[in-house]
Amino acid sequence: MRRPLSRSWLFFSLFLLSAFNILPLHAKPAAAPPIAVSVEKAFDYSANNARVPLRVKLENTTGSDRKATLQFHEGWNGNRGTSHTYPFFIPARESVHAVVYPLLSYNLVYEVKENHEGASPIPTDTEHRKMVAVIQEGAPADWHLLSESSYNAAVSSCDLMKWPADYRMYEGQTCLIIPEKTYRTHFDEAHRKAIRQWVTGGGNLWLIGDRGLSVSTRLLGNGRILHVPSLDGLPEEEKKLKLKEFINLHEKGNCYPEITSAAPYYFSAPSTTLGLGLIIFAVLVGPLSLFLWAPAGKRQRLFLLIPAISVGFSLLLLLLILAGDGTGGTGSREVLIQVNPQDHSALISQNQICKTSVLLNNTFQLPENAGITGARMSKARGSIKEKPIEGAARQGEECGGKWFTSRSTLQHRIIMPVSTRAALTLLETRPGGAPVFQSTFPGTLNGLTYRDASGKYWILEQLPPGRKMQASPFLPEEEPDGPPPLHFRASMEPAGGELGPIPTLPSINWEKTSVTVSGPVTPLPHE
Repeated sequence: MRRPLSRSWLFFSLFLLSAFNILPLHAKPAAAPPIAVSVEKAFDYSANNARVPLRVKLENTTGSDRKATLQFHEGWNGNRGTSHTYPFFIPARESVHAVVYPLLSYNLVYEVKENHEGASPIPTDTEHRKMVAVIQEGAPADWHLLSESSYNAAVSSCDLMKWPADYRMYEGQTCLIIPEKTYRTHFDEAHRKAIRQWVTGGGNLWLIGDRGLSVSTRLLGNGRILHVPSLDGLPEEEKKLKLKEFINLHEKGNCYPEITSAAPYYFSAPSTTLGLGLIIFAVLVGPLSLFLWAPAGKRQRLFLLIPAISVGFSLLLLLLILAGDGTGGTGSREVLIQVNPQDHSALISQNQICKTSVLLNNTFQLPENAGITGARMSKARGSIKEKPIEGAARQGEECGGKWFTSRSTLQHRIIMPVSTRAALTLLETRPGGAPVFQSTFPGTLNGLTYRDASGKYWILEQLPPGRKMQASPFLPEEEPDGPPPLHFRASMEPAGGELGPIPTLPSINWEKTSVTVSGPVTPLPHE
């Protein structure tokens, strides 16, 4: 028979419960993290899968020097997407500031590894709209009418001069809207050059001029510079009609060349040899093991037989793959080099596809200002499937993780600005309008096509570096997708130096590399 608890025990139990409930109220506050972090975003909206500018501040709250590792990655799963890591050294009781450019995803988070506190989200909106625009701070308020839903535009406002002169700043934007006077006087040449590099890659720059100005467009690479009139003084409805007219001229150019020879790099269906090998493996671990090598009464042998057969078969399969495919891989690259003689610069866009075998190393170097995205490709029943690469990583110039993996078909897109003085110079125009050119490109230009101010086309079969040659008239049967007026386009033999393909994994054998160069022709300066 159970006896009830005495009154003294009941009071003692209540005392213990009260003590445990009260203790947390007097617990010491959590210690501050050794590295305090703050993140400031430049824009409210950016396109997904583009690099975004973030200003970070890391403060060392301890009395000793510290190293900090700041990492940005996909928030749902740290092993998915692309992670960007930035190492810092922070003296005691001091702070460091930097602008970083991680790849934007739907749930971008950041963390300092040394804090062991987990990740914090960055509230940056990604947008799939026709226009993702930034209006320069101080521009007339009329231009913020673009935020209305009818325009299908995501609009931010920012003083771009408070951020670095770097083309990566604008990668997630399709349009910059700046008063022309501000652009000429408030912006320094470094910022204007960075904006022109971004325009070359397909951006749209709207320069707001005086009221009544006629709209004019200047093409630059795959982008355009649009001179638009001021909206000051116009009725509300007319302002909206003008904005609609400007948006109709807005185009986001694709700066990446198309790959024309991708078919050889897709894996075929599993071979008959592999199927036969799997059948043999099933026979070895099944009937032969059960009835011959480990019959009834000796089943304990299976604990050694099955692992031994599995390891042996795996080694045999690896040897067969190495013998058949070898190591490394093969691939094809398409490279587009868009030069801008005004800035002595060029924008290199590279689209590549490769088929890998066994990779002994998957780490490679890439300049820090170069952007890279990747996808895993597969082909089934005549359709091509594309899936973003997961588990890729970047730290400074080092790229690792799963940018390249064994036995895969992979596509990468890389973009990078370079400094160059290469140009196509128009030396003179002879009677009949025939142009005479001289090239300072490192390789021979083949199939050079030039379009003059009147829209007439001229061609040169070959133009070696340094040679002066006259072009011949060209009458296409139909309007080609050729260069705009006063621009040229040509293929170039691959060359080393700054105007060559962007190298990635050394063990990939690039069987085909096609290089196309384009840009405005440089007139010979008058003495």
